[in-house]
Amino acid sequence: MGNNEELLNACKPLMNYSWFVEKVRTLCKEMGIEEAVDIAIDEMPESFAIKRFLRKNKSEVELLCITSFSERDEKCIHDEGFEEGVRGAVLIARELGQTKEQTISLVLKQYELAQEDAEKYVDKYWNEK
Repeated sequence: MGNNEELLNACKPLMNYSWFVEKVRTLCKEMGIEEAVDIAIDEMPESFAIKRFLRKNKSEVELLCITSFSERDEKCIHDEGFEEGVRGAVLIARELGQTKEQTISLVLKQYELAQEDAEKYVDKYWNEK
């Protein structure tokens, strides 16, 4: 079992977020991001602790997803939209009570960054309000 899987199993909100990200990615292949986010939130099990948070902050979540899932536009990795997506992920993870280490692992996995880069982004945005 890899470290990421162990972390996900040990941290329910992180596992919930990972489920959500994967669901949105899958749905985006067939529809627009806003619709994919709506459906993913609706289909999310009620037992997921982050469901209420995602519903409450849907517009921010959509913005985060737009910048994060823009795989159709590879240059996104180098523009400020990518960084804004990472920033949103850090702030959401912190708001959900994740530790800095858990958030680094999330950013590392979701944005396919090197450990050093993930740490840099989390350090940069961790104390932002």
